Amino acid sequence: MLYCDNVTLTGSTTTNTDGTSATLTLNSFAKRLLYIGAINVDATLTAAEGRQSVIALLGGPGVDNAPLRIPAGLFVGAGLAPEDSANSGPVFYPIDIPSSPNAVYTFAHRGLGSTVAELMNVFVIYSDGEGHGANWSMHGLRAVPKYYQSPDSTSITATTETALTAITVPGNARECVGLGVASVTNGVKTTAEEFSARVRWTATGSRVAFEPAQIWPVEGALSAGLGAIIDSTPYIFQFSPLRFGVVPNSTITGNVTLRTAVTNATAFRAFAAFI
Repeated sequence: MLYCDNVTLTGSTTTNTDGTSATLTLNSFAKRLLYIGAINVDATLTAAEGRQSVIALLGGPGVDNAPLRIPAGLFVGAGLAPEDSANSGPVFYPIDIPSSPNAVYTFAHRGLGSTVAELMNVFVIYSDGEGHGANWSMHGLRAVPKYYQSPDSTSITATTETALTAITVPGNARECVGLGVASVTNGVKTTAEEFSARVRWTATGSRVAFEPAQIWPVEGALSAGLGAIIDSTPYIFQFSPLRFGVVPNSTITGNVTLRTAVTNATAFRAFAAFI
């Protein structure tokens, strides 16, 4: 049997800072966490601010190498006023964590910061022993992860290749089962500017011949806008389907290159999933 429960969070107005944490208590039948998802919305819409939020799982039974950082809801770049509201989710990502009856988990919101704090609803689907259904999207993942990691975002505006903050492989991980970079515009939008990038991955602790030629798309590309209203399209983050053995506590780095320079701030955030 599947169950779903919810905890509400408020984000921080400061970039790359956890908001106030909150706890969720599962029911007396809980044995396994299967999916974690979120709806993330703007309480007050502000132009020139993107949305690229992360669910921070700070601790609870079965959680090691905390905090885990899981993509949250739909990502969307900044717009140019007047701006329409954007669809906000929900989006679920699979996870495999053994749990226990009445287990308590602690969550927080982490994102780009905003003039008015973002609001997040986190949903946890868990079971009394039932496993993952075959009909749920894996978002490019090659296996159901136990760990998600995501270092803080980096703003890139020039076409010079730029290294993002490195991902540290969890101490108990044996394989990476998905890598990806999410991107959004996070400043005043400019007409006649497209937004498109690639990422070149490097790894210090791969157990296979990882390089060369690990150049993959970056999620979140946008065509140039025209006129007084320039909106960004919300999207569901998808992992690139990489799978390889890893050395615990080694690093994986995404090196991003913009095709064309942009005028104002952006946010590039790397994600990795492990078993």
